[in-house]
Amino acid sequence: MIPTSSIVRPVTIVEETKVAGLFHNPQAKQLARSLYEGQRLCLERDFRNPYDRWCTAVKNADGDLLGYVSCDVSEVIGRLCEGGRTLHGEVTNSEVLRGGARITMAVILDD
Repeated sequence: MIPTSSIVRPVTIVEETKVAGLFHNPQAKQLARSLYEGQRLCLERDFRNPYDRWCTAVKNADGDLLGYVSCDVSEVIGRLCEGGRTLHGEVTNSEVLRGGARITMAVILDD
């Protein structure tokens, strides 16, 4: 039997933040329609972004780029990723707008 103190449980780092950059993604509406609350999203550091040192891409399970972690939490998420921590996003809301889409997510620390 595994002691309960050694079981790793996910921890919510950010309760809710917007996925940024959706208005620049021509597939945003289509991708937002396919998302559902609680769906797991992949977070992947983007070291090539010249504008944001802490840029982290947000992708769906198929690897399609949705957007990026919002700048209000990007440094925290980026530092955790660089420190070797495993994180993922979970959709909290997804809606199609006239000009694009709005997706919000929670950020979960897996380890």
